[in-house]
Amino acid sequence: MTGGIRRDGVAAEASWQLSLPAPVLHWGLEYTIQGALGVHSKASRTKDGLSVEISVRGKLQIPCSRCLEITTLAILGDLRYLFLLRSLISEQDTQEELSEGEEEIVALDAWEDELDLTPYIWETLIVSLPVGALCKEDCAGLCPQCGCNQNTGSCDCPVSTGDPRFEVLRQMDCKD
Repeated sequence: MTGGIRRDGVAAEASWQLSLPAPVLHWGLEYTIQGALGVHSKASRTKDGLSVEISVRGKLQIPCSRCLEITTLAILGDLRYLFLLRSLISEQDTQEELSEGEEEIVALDAWEDELDLTPYIWETLIVSLPVGALCKEDCAGLCPQCGCNQNTGSCDCPVSTGDPRFEVLRQMDCKD
């Protein structure tokens, strides 16, 4: 953010585009950000510190969780951080109790002239990434025997009747 945070309570806002030159590898998945990632920050003074809201917006490509075809999704992430001096946080307040609100509490040893938001932008992006995605709601997935994409065609593999270890349970007569 450029410029200072005003003392009259008016928030300072900034928006910019962020290009990620390489895919993000997280949760064992490869997320490819399409185009630039839109970042918006809004900072304002609070009674004891500084409140910063960070938003990220963009599109990403990720493999479908069922058929592995690449699918495009929107990412929308918003997090709020409250920066406080460590001396203002009493020893009886645990980090867990402080984080119960809508914002993350960040303890600072001293006030600086500038605050690097890079790790907080990264955190906002990471928590907005989906754990999995579907190319379409009724994705048929891959054949468990031959790996054929069942959305584009069928294979000649026999239809599985389930796990053979459960055959004994299927044969039980469970009448009450």
